[in-house]
Amino acid sequence: MDTAAYTYKNKLKHTQPGMAKHYDFIKMAENGDTLGHEFLMLREPAEDMFVMTAETGALRLYLNQDKLVDCGNTAYISIRQSHHKFKADVTMDYSGLTGEDKAGMALLQNNLYHIRAEYCNGFVSVIKVQDGKELVLAKQQVPAFDSKLTLWIKADDEQADIGCGDITLAENMDIHELSTEVAGGFVGCTIGMYGTTDEEKTNAYVDFLSFSYKKCERIY
Repeated sequence: MDTAAYTYKNKLKHTQPGMAKHYDFIKMAENGDTLGHEFLMLREPAEDMFVMTAETGALRLYLNQDKLVDCGNTAYISIRQSHHKFKADVTMDYSGLTGEDKAGMALLQNNLYHIRAEYCNGFVSVIKVQDGKELVLAKQQVPAFDSKLTLWIKADDEQADIGCGDITLAENMDIHELSTEVAGGFVGCTIGMYGTTDEEKTNAYVDFLSFSYKKCERIY
């Protein structure tokens, strides 16, 4: 836990742009808190896309068939990237996933340009999407005895490292394609949590336990 985070020190529901953030969704669920206005979603998200109550004990995100590479209402909850150099991490419980269900975190410019760290069927993969084409850069099996894991991204301008727990899965990734000069647009990137499924009718979900974001000094 980042005790220097704005959200930790001030116990506020909303945060100021550029400040470090730490969201303990377990405590927020216990306290009946809601997500602040800094959280963003894609297009027209379903009203029941997520819940955060004492019953769920976390931020529970329900999966649908829309992928991040689609222009649909993907199950995606994010905040804006505020710095060129930053670290972000999410801790999640994937016990609500089955088969080829996928969930994780993403650094998203748009549906055609983004990077993902995602869990699926016992493996964590790092995927880079450039001009709509997906490239798997790394894939690592995770221990079968636990359904919780932490994914993280460290970015330094146009390079990034991505990992799971103590393991760095992809190092010195070139992410210059996420810039507005390449990907288009004018609002920069978001970073957040997502999930997707191939099943038309499903009760699949992923529980996010925490989410942190902070500015970093030079990484490389």
